[in-house]
Amino acid sequence: MQSGLFDGSRRSHFFQGVDSPPRVRLTSRRPSALEFHDMVMYLRFVVPHIDEDSERMVGVFHALWDLRVRGLLYPYEEKQHDALRHWFSWWLRRPTRFTVAKPPYWRKKNKAICWFRDSAETHIWQIWGIVAILQDHGVPVQMLKAKRVGYVVYEDEYQVAAVPFAETRC
Repeated sequence: MQSGLFDGSRRSHFFQGVDSPPRVRLTSRRPSALEFHDMVMYLRFVVPHIDEDSERMVGVFHALWDLRVRGLLYPYEEKQHDALRHWFSWWLRRPTRFTVAKPPYWRKKNKAICWFRDSAETHIWQIWGIVAILQDHGVPVQMLKAKRVGYVVYEDEYQVAAVPFAETRC
């Protein structure tokens, strides 16, 4: 992960009057298994549309991209979207796996969905920019919370990708 090259100037241009998030070191001590089990909560931001692959509600990244592709965003919202996409591509790894199947993965549907860890405060703070654009276009957004998200197929410091359990609301 690279750091220090993006000074936030584009963000300041699009979010005038809003202070940039504090530059914090985005790493922390990972809790032990016992601590981890008791305290971790996962968050997901969704809209009430069903994704064809995961057969679950669509996340806000895909919902905003859909609005953009359909030409429904104003030019300033497209710039906000670009700035937010740049931030997330810089600070959040793309999961390498979305299925519980063994290789070759391309034979199976990608059913895993991504959840933020509750400790990813800076990432969650940034997601509210995407939520604001969606809500301005009348798209209802829900924030889901769960302690058990499913069969984890990818995880890093800020997120997990998991194939949801049948009873997991997502």
